[in-house]
Amino acid sequence: MTENTVKTAEANRPLLMDELSLHILDIAKNSLEASAALVEISIDEAPERLVVTIADDGCGMSEEALKNALLPGFTTKQNGRGLGLASIKLACELSGGELTVSSSNGKEHHTLVRASFGQNRQRLGDIISTIVTLVNGAGKSDIVFTHRLGYLCVSFDTREVRRVLGDGIHPSSPEVLGWIRNELRTQYSQ
Repeated sequence: MTENTVKTAEANRPLLMDELSLHILDIAKNSLEASAALVEISIDEAPERLVVTIADDGCGMSEEALKNALLPGFTTKQNGRGLGLASIKLACELSGGELTVSSSNGKEHHTLVRASFGQNRQRLGDIISTIVTLVNGAGKSDIVFTHRLGYLCVSFDTREVRRVLGDGIHPSSPEVLGWIRNELRTQYSQ
């Protein structure tokens, strides 16, 4: 194999993100871009397995898009690279897990991504910053987050924040984002 062949093969391979939280950010951002009013992110973590589920009530995927969604380079976005789902699929498979994607016009969700990872997975990374970033960019959409880690359950729901704040303050205001970050840190430290 020549050096050029190796470089070409590496350039065509989906890039793995360093942290699973970056995959979560990418998929949830796609949900928001698909006009989801609600994005639910759930992480169930045990020593031998980690399962991430992201469900949304957005516009869903066409049959063709769903059929091709896991192929590297497939995208429906004008400036997309088509690496998001292919990259997380590779990360799942390298750890002994799997990725499933479903999309429908059902009542509970329009798109559901379920990623399972085995023991040899990438680290979760800065999930707090991921959630804060999503809330900051969610506009009028809501983010619900749950992370079950043994005895610990960390949760956050922008719908509750909106109820407490009322109409005058938006969850993406700097003060509220700071409070969200501190609230999540407090929950993780218990």
